[in-house]
Amino acid sequence: MIRRTKVLPQNVEALRAGASESNSFDFHELRQGLRSVPHRFITEQRAIVGRLEALSAETKRLEEIYQSKVEELKKSVLQKAFSGEL
Repeated sequence: MIRRTKVLPQNVEALRAGASESNSFDFHELRQGLRSVPHRFITEQRAIVGRLEALSAETKRLEEIYQSKVEELKKSVLQKAFSGEL
C-alpha cells in the first residue's frame, strides 16, 4: 500500500525535473497506481454522490414550493392593493 501512495508524487516530480519518459518516468507504474484506488474509497464516493443527488432533488423541490408561495403572496398583495385593503 505504501508503494501505491508514492507512485504519483514520484512520477510528478520526474516530470517537473524534465526527465525523459524513457529513462525515469514509468507510465505503466502510474497507471497501475491509479487503478489501485481502494474499493472502500470508491464506495464512499458513490454514497456521497447519492446523498448529494438526494439533497439536490430536495433543494429543487423546496425551491419550487418557495417560488409558488412567492407568486401566491404577490397575487395576494396586489389583490389587497387594488381593493384598498392596504
